[in-house]
Amino acid sequence: MNCCICGNPITKEASGWDGGHNAYPLMEGRCCGTCNATLVIQARLKQMGYSRKQAGAMAQALGETNG
Repeated sequence: MNCCICGNPITKEASGWDGGHNAYPLMEGRCCGTCNATLVIQARLKQMGYSRKQAGAMAQALGETNG
């Protein structure tokens, strides 16, 4: 399966899950871990009312802890 955002293959997670991440609100479909961490999470935080700067910092922190 390929990422609906970047088109790269979705790789298997350490848990064995190979279905990717929900790409909403950017697109309908499944995305890779990189796009989820760098784009999707930030877009969701912005929808919740965080500023672009806050959302970026929070998304980066979440990506570092999920890594």
